Amino acid sequence: MDDRLKVVLHEDGIKRYSCGPLRKGLKKRKKFFNFKFYKKSFLILFWLSILVGFYIVVLFLQMPSFNSMLAVERKPSIVVLDESGKKIAGINDNYGLITESSDLPPHVWQAIVAIEDKRFFKHRGIDYRGLTRATFVNLFTGKPMQGGSTITQQVAKNIFLSSKRNFNRKIIELILSGMLERKFTKEQILNLYMNRVSLASGKYGLDAAAHEIFNKSLKNLEIWEAASLAGMLKAPTTYSPFRNPEFNIGRTRVVLREMEQQGYITKAEYDREVKRIKFDKKKQVGHASRYFADMVVTEVKSLIGDINEDIVVRTTLDTKMQQYAQDMLNQVLDGSELEGAVVIFDYDGKVKTVVGGRDYQKSQFNRAYQAKRQSGSAFKPFVYLAGFENGMKLTDPVYDEAIEIDGWSPKNYNKRYLGKVSLTYAFAQSINTIPLKITQQVGLRSVVRTAKKMGVVADYRYDMSLVLGSNEISLFDLTVGYIPFANGGYGMTPTLITEIRGDEGIKWSKNSIAKTRLIEKGNYEDMRTLLREVIVNGSGKRAYYPGLLGGKTGTSSENKDAWFIGFDDEYVAGVWVGNDDSAPMSDDVLGGTLPAIVFRMILKK
Repeated sequence: MDDRLKVVLHEDGIKRYSCGPLRKGLKKRKKFFNFKFYKKSFLILFWLSILVGFYIVVLFLQMPSFNSMLAVERKPSIVVLDESGKKIAGINDNYGLITESSDLPPHVWQAIVAIEDKRFFKHRGIDYRGLTRATFVNLFTGKPMQGGSTITQQVAKNIFLSSKRNFNRKIIELILSGMLERKFTKEQILNLYMNRVSLASGKYGLDAAAHEIFNKSLKNLEIWEAASLAGMLKAPTTYSPFRNPEFNIGRTRVVLREMEQQGYITKAEYDREVKRIKFDKKKQVGHASRYFADMVVTEVKSLIGDINEDIVVRTTLDTKMQQYAQDMLNQVLDGSELEGAVVIFDYDGKVKTVVGGRDYQKSQFNRAYQAKRQSGSAFKPFVYLAGFENGMKLTDPVYDEAIEIDGWSPKNYNKRYLGKVSLTYAFAQSINTIPLKITQQVGLRSVVRTAKKMGVVADYRYDMSLVLGSNEISLFDLTVGYIPFANGGYGMTPTLITEIRGDEGIKWSKNSIAKTRLIEKGNYEDMRTLLREVIVNGSGKRAYYPGLLGGKTGTSSENKDAWFIGFDDEYVAGVWVGNDDSAPMSDDVLGGTLPAIVFRMILKK
């Protein structure tokens, strides 16, 4: 018999056996599973549930209203359009217009629901079927919970939570989703989602994405365009039509197929929309127009003052010409460290192109408008015009000879003197001594007065070196002065903007173009003769093409700046080439070389 068994004599005299050690073990087990343990555990869980419930109630009560969540802190936006109405830039337009699903074509929100949350109208914030599927996938991969999120969960994440992925955040997301479903309608949750998602260039809201990608409002999207936006929701960068057009097209087809299978569109509509999908490989709105757009923003403020509402600005820019001018400038200067700038006006003074440098992304400094450089001989037309206005005749003989002015003895570029020459030849060959003699006759103030009258804005220094272009002038302002030489002698105010529209309609518009005659007919014809001689037989021959009517070269001292400004029967254009630090260029870079070549390549039909 087991020695652990003991005989026990009871009061009734009957022997009984007992197992003391085993009973002690049973007593210990009873203590472990006793009622006190269950009671304590229950109380802990009870109070923990109370605290969690209280926390959820507090969150629910503190949850902001629908309108406050829909609204965002933002500065008034400025959307800049070219002459045809195409968007070229947006300032402070990170958020699109607030839109509601009830105001949109049904296919816009249907595309979103079809691909993002097909059971959106059936669940209460959590799609358990999708969540279960995602959970099993993540258990096998060993990664935090991903996928299976409903539109409601994504709203909770976008508004209340960070983008960091972990299990704790997912639990809070599920709790917030349930709260959102209890406080707001399905339509309100969908509206929050559409106005908060980010799809393109850091902009928020589907309306902003529609303008950025399709250059139209959300209300005007076709079915395939709505499907394209919805397809990007999964991974905006991966499915961007600008970065990966093939990926976007494939994803758009998937969305359209889902819309058909879920009954949002018919088979015929699916077949039609699939054929309409089309994207250009490069971005529709590039950086070529940003120099111009920056000028427009400054101009807007001068026209209407402080901007307190979203505005749309229609401009005079010719986007195709702008891009072509940028490409030609970069092509000619390729392989060098030189910078350049281009500006083009039409005969009415409308600004068609402003290229402020070779690459806006590398430098936002606008060399066409902000840079002030010595104009060299490109200033001489205003000296000759002052001479004509003071009685000088085109047939007057002049003498190219040494000249001294207060100890200053300027020389020609070739350091030679030709003696008796015609005004036409002197102008075409850019002889320096002749405009100095003209100024001695008519007076320096007369020359400055003529230049100002023609629209050349500059800080004029009243010394004779001004005649040879020592004053610092922007390419933009100098080119303005050539417009009357092209359009019959009429001065035109430069125009960048034709209309500014706000929330309640037109705030400003340019109704008419004022013309002021600045050059008398006879003097105008004489100046046209001089300017044409430059491109036919003079220093500007490299700019010549059939249709070019006139122009003038300019090279500042030590070859620091090279210019060509000219005109055909439609446009007046100016080109500048130089170094940003004003370092001298090589001897072969003159106004008649690189600038003239860039000019011809841009304007030649």
